[in-house]
Amino acid sequence: GGSISNPIPVEFDGRLVELKEQARLNLIAAGYPAPLVNRALTWYNEWLTGMARRLAPGDTELQRSVVQSAYAEIAPNAERWMRGMREAFGIKELRVEENLLTTTEHEVLRLAAEGLSNREIAERLFITPGTVRVHFKDIRRAIGVPTREEAVAAFGEPTERERVPISILRLPMVTIAPYERRAAGLLPLVDELERSPSMEAVGILEDELHDLVGEVIGARALTSGIEAGKFSDLHERLASTIEDVVLVRDAIEKMERGLIRDPWTDEIRPMRPMEKEAARHDFLSMIQDLRKNLMG
Repeated sequence: GGSISNPIPVEFDGRLVELKEQARLNLIAAGYPAPLVNRALTWYNEWLTGMARRLAPGDTELQRSVVQSAYAEIAPNAERWMRGMREAFGIKELRVEENLLTTTEHEVLRLAAEGLSNREIAERLFITPGTVRVHFKDIRRAIGVPTREEAVAAFGEPTERERVPISILRLPMVTIAPYERRAAGLLPLVDELERSPSMEAVGILEDELHDLVGEVIGARALTSGIEAGKFSDLHERLASTIEDVVLVRDAIEKMERGLIRDPWTDEIRPMRPMEKEAARHDFLSMIQDLRKNLMG
């Protein structure tokens, strides 16, 4: 397969936009605020793009099938992903209350959610900036959040009046640092593998790497911007490390058996001293590659 510049067939692009929008509306209707909905859809878009890039150029029928089935599953899978995130962070369901805000308060919050400043909101509603500030004070009290930013984050569809539990607005800040430390924390396993090469030791390292990769993928879905790029880089490094571990496993098996296929006769025979030394040298080179990947 190869890289394709446009993984979505042109004639199918309009249908994808429709499906994605429907998925977004379904999530919002289910009570999820816009910031989390956007994270979920972004995550699925990236997953779909990664899948599409594995397809060979010109496989338009296959592309159409993959893209259609993937987008058709966005709404239910994103709903499941969001529900799992709620459970992981102990987030309760949203409580939607009618008439939580007055009509004017709701309009102030709607304009703020569009990115307007207090002065711009005042000009739009023909009131003073001071009155806008008073409205925001009442809005924060009604919604139950301490800042303007959290009030804006709580804003849903124009017809909804949402009271959002503060916990959903304060999801833990996900940063790369602890995951980098986890990766570096696997170095002692590499040291042990170098001292005592065995299938058991390489299996322990491989299991730890797969666990960390799963956590990095989950954390990556909760980030954006520069931090998301750092998670992508770490994921790439860990994936490369797992590939190296597979080679290390083969090298250990080769050393343990002490056998080699003779390049001239194509027969399996015991390794000669120089061949054993070469195998050991290759193994140590692979160990160094593992260290480089884990250290970044």
